[in-house]
Amino acid sequence: MYRDRRIRPDDLWQIAAPSARSELRGTKFGTAEMEEMSEKMGGILSAGAQQYLDEVKTAVTRGEAVMVLAMANCPFEPLYRAQRSLTLAGAHIPATHEFHWDFHRGHIDAKPRFTRVSDWQECEE
Repeated sequence: MYRDRRIRPDDLWQIAAPSARSELRGTKFGTAEMEEMSEKMGGILSAGAQQYLDEVKTAVTRGEAVMVLAMANCPFEPLYRAQRSLTLAGAHIPATHEFHWDFHRGHIDAKPRFTRVSDWQECEE
């Protein structure tokens, strides 16, 4: 059973994609963005987000999803592509769709393809 849990800004780097961790962790920009995101989240990682993180990890291990890239804004989480139809944290994701957990809104966001940008961006909200 999942429960909301307290987090600190530095904890959000565990959620970030590997490329974001290697490029942004320890930078002024990365630190400020994670502090802002933690504040927006009320210092809480929701039970739903935790369930999603565990289930997507399992889906990747099974080859049911692959990481495509990192989202451009905080917390710079991985964007995945479903290799087959999936249900993660209660949300249906069609095969070949890209998806990520939207930490700003607290749910999975899935689309046939997300827009690509060339650089890291400040939090949108």
